[in-house]
Amino acid sequence: MNPRRWESIQAAFDELVSLNEGGRATRLALLGASDPELRAAVESLLVADAEADARLAALEAPFLSSAPLPDLLGLAGRTVSHFRVLEPLGAGGMGVVYRAEDTRLGRAVALKFLHPHFALDDSAKKRFFREARSAAALDHPNLCTIYEVGESDDGRLFLAMALYSGKTLKAWLEQDGPLPWSDAVEIARQIAQGLGCAHAAGIVHRDLKPGNVMVQPDGTVKILDFGLARSRDEGHSGASAGWGTAAYMSPEQVRGHAVDARADLWALGVVLYEMVTGRRPFGEGHDTSVAHAILEEDPDRPSKLRAEVPAQLEGVILTLLEKESARRFASAGALDDALTSPHWTGMRPRWPRARRRWLIGFAASASILAALGLGAVVQHHRATASTFGRIAVLPLANLTGDTAQEYLVDGMHDALVTELAKIGALSVISRNSVLRYRNSAKSVSEIARELQVDAVVEGSVVLAGDSVRINAQLIEGTTDKHLWADSFVKSRRSVLALYGDVARGIAREVRAAVTPEERARLTNTRLVDPQANDLFVRGRYYCEQWTEDGFNRGIAFLRRAIDQDPTFALAYAWLSTCYAAQTMSEGAPPDQNNPLAKATALRALELDSTLGMPYVTLGWIRLITDLDFDGPERDFRRALELSPGSSEIHAWHADYLKAAGRFDEALREYRLAVDLNPLDASLRLGLGDFYFFTHRYDESITQLRRTLAQQPGFPSALDLLSLAYSQKGMHEAALALCDSAMAVAPHAYPNGSCGSVYARAGRRQQALEMIQRMTVPSHRGGPDFLGACIVYAALGDRDSAMEWLHRAVRGRFQSQYLVLLKVYPMFDPLRGDPRFQALLRELRIQS
Repeated sequence: MNPRRWESIQAAFDELVSLNEGGRATRLALLGASDPELRAAVESLLVADAEADARLAALEAPFLSSAPLPDLLGLAGRTVSHFRVLEPLGAGGMGVVYRAEDTRLGRAVALKFLHPHFALDDSAKKRFFREARSAAALDHPNLCTIYEVGESDDGRLFLAMALYSGKTLKAWLEQDGPLPWSDAVEIARQIAQGLGCAHAAGIVHRDLKPGNVMVQPDGTVKILDFGLARSRDEGHSGASAGWGTAAYMSPEQVRGHAVDARADLWALGVVLYEMVTGRRPFGEGHDTSVAHAILEEDPDRPSKLRAEVPAQLEGVILTLLEKESARRFASAGALDDALTSPHWTGMRPRWPRARRRWLIGFAASASILAALGLGAVVQHHRATASTFGRIAVLPLANLTGDTAQEYLVDGMHDALVTELAKIGALSVISRNSVLRYRNSAKSVSEIARELQVDAVVEGSVVLAGDSVRINAQLIEGTTDKHLWADSFVKSRRSVLALYGDVARGIAREVRAAVTPEERARLTNTRLVDPQANDLFVRGRYYCEQWTEDGFNRGIAFLRRAIDQDPTFALAYAWLSTCYAAQTMSEGAPPDQNNPLAKATALRALELDSTLGMPYVTLGWIRLITDLDFDGPERDFRRALELSPGSSEIHAWHADYLKAAGRFDEALREYRLAVDLNPLDASLRLGLGDFYFFTHRYDESITQLRRTLAQQPGFPSALDLLSLAYSQKGMHEAALALCDSAMAVAPHAYPNGSCGSVYARAGRRQQALEMIQRMTVPSHRGGPDFLGACIVYAALGDRDSAMEWLHRAVRGRFQSQYLVLLKVYPMFDPLRGDPRFQALLRELRIQS
């Protein structure tokens, strides 16, 4: 039997299994008339399912009986208002729930009484009634129906609610452990839909947790206790005031700040993490330690705890758990969109045996399976396990018929990846990591596994007269199955719109939620002169080589592109990036290039305010020119809003955060950059550099070794690794690495790094010789005053070190490194010197 036939059988079974006897007979009759073979197959599975239910019921019976619950409030047998209280059903932090009878309407209800210690004053009590009545006005299938709110004669506050069969998600998790991730997605979707209704009415739950989520036997999810959390807060004072249940609190709740709907989304992120992994993301310890973790620590990726968690689902969870509320989903509706995918939905959880579908294969007899021709196809869930939140776009094939057009095809690939990076719900592997697969003999599944992506996009470019055609196809990473293909054609003047068309087409097929703002950014109606675009693509190609010759040639081509089309915003944007990168590589003095970089970045944004990289350039210049450690954050945030999936922007932001001493945030950004560009050795180097800056030398060494395994002979990695060994006192290894680095790239030496390695190893004369060679005007990029300072500091000569440092500061030499004064470990020997502290104050840098 082929998989498609099995999918039809599975779909029919899923529909029939939830019907009553009469509905099932009617549906089977219809199936028999249209497809007798399908009816026979489904009937066999229904019989097997009934047998499995009987066996499971026998197994569960010993666990379903329990002793009567204690009557904590002593209300059983009493009548409160017009409710006859029958028996306790459960108790929690907020109160005790009783089964009761509404004597007026003759219906069973759940009556929840708040614990006596929630002693509300008059104003808080009025708020309780107001918010509970607001919650009672909500009408949604995923919200618990509140019939009435009241107060007993002895002052107990209560709510009368619908009485549901089923059990809480908390009980379900305690009994079964982590859920199939598809069940978890379905439950999360229903919670999101219920929250969306409440949030639209201005109501925030504030205490969403598994104990407040009821799963009914038919799989319907009900959110309980709306309107109570704030009342509970009002009934407490002191350290716990304003707190929800600690493990599910958002950072803003922990800090005692005002909360909005995004606090509920954070809590749903914690719940979803727990459903998928069986663990809470921030630990199980004391409330204080959990609160600290919520504020300061990043959770383990769910896939680290459970390898089969799809990358797209993992991305949703981590977005929900963003510590800054602005970086979470904007609304419950946006979350629901992100969770809505034909590859995720369709499994409606059924309590108490949500894994019914996985048991069928074992309950059905071998003869039935043989008759159906199923064999190994019992693993039918494969067809519903694919998600496409993380993709890679392979280099486009050049079908222009002209090998001289290769640079243009490469430019189109770069532009397409850049466009897709504008979609926040999609993780797109950076171009640097996929270039190695050009003309690769590896299968798509092998590439997908190496890049850890769900799907791969292949494409080609055809030029025909004035037209450009991009052919694209989407391939499932695990199976090599072709899922979609399309062609997109535009005139060469409309090539910018062409990239947006392709990006939107891919986003649509992978079911990525595209916000209206992102959709607008992907709709580029600007025309571009074809000759200017050719010059622009050449200029970007050379700038990306990150060599002195590359910068010079790239700048020349970009200037020509602007001369050809003075309104070409992308050309200005890349020209500004190229100027800034040339300064960073010490190929040009900052006082010459930084003003040019700033002017061209501003011009780019004047022409097109939706570009992200010009904001990066402006932020970096603000940092290194003005030594401004606060202002750049606005620029980087704006850049990330415009291109949330750009590994380059995340890496630049991480460098800024490192210089500002915001190490936890920097580490998160470095990891995001590496995740989006896993095969780029430069980003691995950046992560190793971060660990070095934070004095975590062992981790730095581990990361740098990985970098060198990825790119053997990488001079910067050898250089930094030598420093890390030197800091650990492993001088012989450090010296050997310096020698290797100088042999690989002699033009880059001598420098302060290897000079300090020689100094710390006791080779004073060689260190002094390096200082002499570094401080002559003919040294590459000019005299290295900061390098001399670092070497003298390593030699223990503070006076000489401070002399050279003052020279650097007075002349603003190497300003891109002055910003590192407060964090760079090589300046540690000077930190206790009053002159060093005075210099930091002069520069407005706090150590």
